[in-house]
Amino acid sequence: MHRWLSSGFNNPEELFAEEEVICVGQIIGAIVAETREQAKRAAEQVDITYEDIQPVFFIIEEAIEHQSYFDPKRKLERGNVEEGFEKADHILEGELYMGGQEHFYMETQGLIAIPKGEAGELELYVASQHAAYTQVCGHKLMSLLLNCWPNFLLLTGSGGHHSRH
Repeated sequence: MHRWLSSGFNNPEELFAEEEVICVGQIIGAIVAETREQAKRAAEQVDITYEDIQPVFFIIEEAIEHQSYFDPKRKLERGNVEEGFEKADHILEGELYMGGQEHFYMETQGLIAIPKGEAGELELYVASQHAAYTQVCGHKLMSLLLNCWPNFLLLTGSGGHHSRH
């Protein structure tokens, strides 16, 4: 199964984590059933064992010390940085701390899919900024799982990010 989706920013998203789960709530699979009761019974049969990955970092300084970075690493430069420092009248050095909640947020994303009619149509209730991208991902996922290409009716969309990146 091709398990990667383009997030639109050259950072592919893994549909289902296979080798490594990197965060709480990362999707590892899907259960498709005709009724809620069937889905609940199937979910009860799933047995997953997680292994803690060590070391765990809780502050940025620990991650930097261990060179634990998310790929791809990004470095933004414009012009000759060294020359800029040489010509600068003043250079300020030190550290700046800011609350990430205002700068690096990730909203909870959710989706409810309700089958409608016999034509393979799904009604999607989406909590995401990029509802059209959700539609693309839904098509890809359904074509992989069910070998079909359903019709989607998108009903809502809101939020700040359309992917984890």
